[in-house]
Amino acid sequence: MTRRIGASWFVPGLLGALASLTGLVACGGGGGAGGDVVVSGKPFTLEAANDPKNDKAQDAALARLAKTPPAAVPDVAIAVTGTQELTGLDLASGKTWTFSHAFDARPRLAGAVVIGQGGGEVFALDAKTGATKWTSKKVMGKLIGGGADGDLTALTSKAGDGFHLYVLGADGGVIGEKSTDVELAAPGIAGNTVLVPWKAQFVTAFDARSGDQLATFSIKNETTRVLPIGGALYAGQGRLFRVDAGLPKAQATDLITPPQTLPGVFRRELYVAPQQQDPPKATAIDQTLLAGRPSPSGATFEQGKLYGAYYRLLIGLDASSSKPAWVVANKEDYIAAAATKDGVVAVDEGGNVQLIAASNGAITKTLSFGKPALAAEVEVDGLTVGKGDAPPLTKQIGAAVSLRSADLATAQVFLVQALAAVEDEDATLALLDVADDPRAAAVLRDEARTQLATRKNGADAMMKRLERHASFLRDTVAPPVGPIATSLALQGKKEAVPLLLAHLLDPATPSKDLAPTATAIATLATAADLPGMKRFIVMYRGSAQGTPAISDAVGILAGGVWKLGDGKDRTWVKEVAADPTSDVDVRTTLEKLIEERKAESDKAKADDKAKGDDKAGDDDKGKKKKPKKDDDDGPVPGGYKGKKKKG
Repeated sequence: MTRRIGASWFVPGLLGALASLTGLVACGGGGGAGGDVVVSGKPFTLEAANDPKNDKAQDAALARLAKTPPAAVPDVAIAVTGTQELTGLDLASGKTWTFSHAFDARPRLAGAVVIGQGGGEVFALDAKTGATKWTSKKVMGKLIGGGADGDLTALTSKAGDGFHLYVLGADGGVIGEKSTDVELAAPGIAGNTVLVPWKAQFVTAFDARSGDQLATFSIKNETTRVLPIGGALYAGQGRLFRVDAGLPKAQATDLITPPQTLPGVFRRELYVAPQQQDPPKATAIDQTLLAGRPSPSGATFEQGKLYGAYYRLLIGLDASSSKPAWVVANKEDYIAAAATKDGVVAVDEGGNVQLIAASNGAITKTLSFGKPALAAEVEVDGLTVGKGDAPPLTKQIGAAVSLRSADLATAQVFLVQALAAVEDEDATLALLDVADDPRAAAVLRDEARTQLATRKNGADAMMKRLERHASFLRDTVAPPVGPIATSLALQGKKEAVPLLLAHLLDPATPSKDLAPTATAIATLATAADLPGMKRFIVMYRGSAQGTPAISDAVGILAGGVWKLGDGKDRTWVKEVAADPTSDVDVRTTLEKLIEERKAESDKAKADDKAKGDDKAGDDDKGKKKKPKKDDDDGPVPGGYKGKKKKG
């Protein structure tokens, strides 16, 4: 049985009866006040959305909103600081307040008020002072979300009989209510207009006092909330539409959206569905937040920045490319953040509230709730973060990737990849430190090794690391020899060969480093290094079987000996390959090398011969035959006995 879509919209007393009567008549298709167009059909249904008057009604509703935009929200933060304790913080003054009450779910900011539920009632507090504005036992079911502007508060809830929309006045009295079977989300309000998301795709506007259905909008992305930002309303969740004259057209340029290049480190949504904010204690969804503030144009983000938290890390991202501009490495996990016009305000589990500059990640100011925070929320509009000094990006990333915490590895890998794009030596040293840290997460260390191998600077620091060897007695481990060797080869550092040979000959050098180290030696070595190269081959020619890393290294060095040495050295390689005491893997590797070198030699000889034949042919073509002298060409010399040409 289909439940009747609620048609009640009432105000207590005589005025309520009159308003209810007016509202019911209006819902029957009458005109609204002023230039409003009232749409017929059941609220929260396609019947209303498809009303022929809806197009005109949309324009009228948006014109109405343009005349009464939402008030600026206060610059505040709230935190759950106990099982029955809420603490607020005025970000402008630094003053805090505390409110004790039972909580069924996490209290939330809704414009100038904080709304919460517990102990059988819904309550509203002044967001700046914590003073109780009202309490109500009239709201049925579990609170979903709300918005407030002036004296009006709009709430949605889910009860056993369906979903409800309430509008409450300054004293908490219910001005009106609508109920439906359709899933509702968190509403917004501006002036006398309530906007309610439903079915995660539509938003319906109502007159807050009469209940008139003003218009329904179809939003082209998931929409679970309407909220005020910078004197305008925005609808959406992961992406935001500005609620203005462009909304009915749903132009792509009207959509505030994170870039497709956003890494899979943070959540991809600027906001989340209301039910995901229910737990009184912050979850991973809160700790991997994404924040950004739409610019006044509604098409970009303020300062061109997004802000992504990943537990103890907060990263300022270029809003177009998703490249990190800065990173803050914190002592506690971040659990809430909101973007300002020139930065971001972030809250951590320790109850600290940091004001961070958009340009460089400088922490310009730190406030505090005075106690740890279980969960938190921030709301800002006019707050200015300001400017400050901060280390360069390479230093910031270096500090961030040095944190020892397995749950940070995903973000740290992203930062290491970003670090690799920076060509200065500081970046190389940071990569070297991570690759050389046995306590770093394996995935992070492996990424640092990969990037370190591509570096073309930092040779002195790398060779300094090569002086260290693994030692049980000294409690030291081998440095990342393989990537260091590859980088030194790229830099042409021939003086590094003795250091590399020492590690190649060291049994403690990890197998994965043998082949890249041998390759670097073969690339950089001179004839003076041949004895060391031969020494390694002799050491392992009989014990490499079943260890491809060793037989490969033997083959690489033998190739180097072949290239650098003379005929005697090549004969030596052949003898090692033919020696029955060399194990089968080494013999196979060296036989293949000898065949390849012979094929290369034969090809070179054939090419030289072909070039010689071509040159000889060109020389023959270039020779000119001397013409015979004609007898009549001149006087005959004396004594000439040749045959005279007949005339």
